[in-house]
Amino acid sequence: MSIVGAPLSSRRIMITRPDNQSGDFEFLLRENGAETVSFPLISIAEPESWDPLDKSIQRIGEYDWLVFTSVNGVSFFEQRVNFLDKKEDLLSSECKVLSIGPVTSKAIKDSLQKKVFGCPQDYTSEGIVDFLKDMEIEGDSFLLPRAAVSREFLPEELKLRGAKVDVVPAYQTKFVKFPANSPFFDLLYEGKIDMVTFLSSSTVNAFVNCFGEEELKEICEKIDFACIGPITADTLIEKGLPLSVESDVSTSAGLTNKIVEFYHGS
Repeated sequence: MSIVGAPLSSRRIMITRPDNQSGDFEFLLRENGAETVSFPLISIAEPESWDPLDKSIQRIGEYDWLVFTSVNGVSFFEQRVNFLDKKEDLLSSECKVLSIGPVTSKAIKDSLQKKVFGCPQDYTSEGIVDFLKDMEIEGDSFLLPRAAVSREFLPEELKLRGAKVDVVPAYQTKFVKFPANSPFFDLLYEGKIDMVTFLSSSTVNAFVNCFGEEELKEICEKIDFACIGPITADTLIEKGLPLSVESDVSTSAGLTNKIVEFYHGS
């Protein structure tokens, strides 16, 4: 139920990220008066094999840098560190830990008890590269535990600067399939959703895969679309969806503020 008088009252906003990761965002939207609808288009699962990650953890003392680009990467990395009983090795290692953003930094500190060496102002892979631009990393070894399918920008840029990079799958993203008679589709077709939100490119791709070209065109005429960050925005535009709101701060709070601005000014 929306809060009368709040900036997003009477607005129904769809959240497409996994249910177990949407709590903060859902709370912020509701606090601002929105009614939220959870349409979890992706799920986060174990990688096909733990071997690459496990072998890297066994060699954690050999790395100069450990880079996390998501909370999911931290979570699954911690799971395997504990399984292999390598927590002491991790804590005693001298590898410097980089985080893509403040939420990931908090997960590193809380779960791994490792000090975060640095976090870019721009919470993207490009931001990490920019953070390292004045540092001598030629010959340094980097470990990147991340999604099985990810952008290659970061490891490629590190390699161009002479770094040795191990990219290992810590988890995989899977599309969630909904039956054709799912009530979510009726809400979208009937224009009963004001805005669909995307916090990653994978959710954009999953959303587009749910519809045919004409169905998607019909939905786009009725609904606003919002996303976090330039990478997700590029994916949105590439897939032919109209971009109504883009948060330049890659956090749930940043996106919520932009959504409030969008509707409060309209």
